[in-house]
Amino acid sequence: MTTDRQKVCKCGANVAEFISDIRILEGNLKIAKVENSSIYIPAFKSSVNSIYRDINKIEDDCSIDASTPKWGHAGLFDKIEKIEAIKDPKKFDESRADMIRDLDTLTYGVVQKVKDCSK
Repeated sequence: MTTDRQKVCKCGANVAEFISDIRILEGNLKIAKVENSSIYIPAFKSSVNSIYRDINKIEDDCSIDASTPKWGHAGLFDKIEKIEAIKDPKKFDESRADMIRDLDTLTYGVVQKVKDCSK
């Protein structure tokens, strides 16, 4: 049986891992260009899968309901699928910027849920 302290530490570690995975994807999105996007698509997809697992761990270990951020995650995965087909640099940059905003929203949503559980 885990103590309250262990549970808090596990919850915090999962939130830190989630934020780290978000920042990795964000960094990769910022450096990707339409010319080399095919190189980054597998990394994008892997990061998105890691973020989904992170959200599930946070839900379990922090005892929160993160269903709303999960829906935001689903939209992000769809956008990653669509960016793969974009060949116009301007549209690629717009889509990339949109995904970065989505990551910020996703981060805020999950962190806010964790903060709310302590009130």
